Amino acid sequence: MKVDAETWDKFINHCYAEQQLSQKTIQTTLRALKFLEKEGIDLMADEKELRKRLRNGATGTTLNLYVKSLNRWCKFRGLDLKFKKYKEFYKPRKIPTTADIRRLLDACKGRDPISKRDRTLIYFMANSGLRREEVANLELSDIDWENCFIRVRGKGEK
Repeated sequence: MKVDAETWDKFINHCYAEQQLSQKTIQTTLRALKFLEKEGIDLMADEKELRKRLRNGATGTTLNLYVKSLNRWCKFRGLDLKFKKYKEFYKPRKIPTTADIRRLLDACKGRDPISKRDRTLIYFMANSGLRREEVANLELSDIDWENCFIRVRGKGEK
């Protein structure tokens, strides 16, 4: 049974008001739920049917996206039903060594403005531990020259 537009609207309002989800999380949830619906999963079905149709060879990370979306949907419907998340395996992050950073710095030894900028950014990232997206989003107004600090907006605008 397809979910009608009015129910989707109620679900979106529920996500904002009751579950206090961000707009981006709600969009991701809707995309996942609509995909499941398109694949023939009846979102109004019981737990057994939903579990049976969910697995279908996906990775743990992908399945957890759908599990979280379904849990939000079940909470909206008032069902006393919570799907367990699947075990996820993450590759360990490669943290640059001192030698890696030295090679990057050596690659921009020039005296031209671009090389100086690149070298400064590499030093800054290595010493601050900021992510590339956080550095890319910095603006001049984020720098407080008088108090010697930089305001950084991280993931989720934190």
